[in-house]
Amino acid sequence: MFTAGCVLIIAGLCMDTFFPINKKNWSTSYVFFSGGWAMAILAGCYYLLDMKQRKAWSFPFVILGTNAILVYYLSTLMAIMMSRITVGEEGTALKTWLYRKYFVSSIEPDKLASLTWALSYVVLWVILTYPLYRKKIFLKI
Repeated sequence: MFTAGCVLIIAGLCMDTFFPINKKNWSTSYVFFSGGWAMAILAGCYYLLDMKQRKAWSFPFVILGTNAILVYYLSTLMAIMMSRITVGEEGTALKTWLYRKYFVSSIEPDKLASLTWALSYVVLWVILTYPLYRKKIFLKI
């Protein structure tokens, strides 16, 4: 599985020269590249979790996975709300203000600031859903 993932990543990169990787259009090169990464990461997780029995690092994913629909819905709702709430005299969206004040201003380069923002948002949802996990409250459909 890992080898197939690496082959897909390389194929996607090779196709990128004449058919650019484009997420918005779901280009073939994008599908190969992202699918290859997904397959390689899945193989890595399988190796660590099932073959080597190294499970401690996966606990945050277990917390999110037990209430995945709830986290998806509420995190989307929170992102929309933070985009609509404005702060300051300029009327800057809360989401933009927080990102600029705490991430862009203190972390260089911008791509690292963006990654830190995204990871912080995921950690926030792990913290918010942990009490539900502890009390064995799971949303079921």
